[in-house]
Amino acid sequence: MSGEIEAAQQAISGGGWAGIFTGLGIAGTVAYKAFRRVKDDGEGDRDKAKADAQNDAHIAHLNSEITRLTGELKEVAAEVKTLIKENSELAAAAAKAQAEALIL
Repeated sequence: MSGEIEAAQQAISGGGWAGIFTGLGIAGTVAYKAFRRVKDDGEGDRDKAKADAQNDAHIAHLNSEITRLTGELKEVAAEVKTLIKENSELAAAAAKAQAEALIL
């Protein structure tokens, strides 16, 4: 399962929408497998408990990365929204100037 965690970290670190969603999918799969393993096994030994703790730490790390990337995406979305607004204003000004030029 550590290979899956590394793949999720790499996917998220790669950035972009595809990386984020891939990382989220892998992280969800890892969490589900850990849940099923604990549910199916009932009691576990020390090694299993240690592995579960390590997996939980990896999942927590992935969740923090997801939170960080979500914040960055919100910043980018706000910037894109501002650029779209500015573009619309410029387009309106250009259309007005063109209309005025046709009147003259």
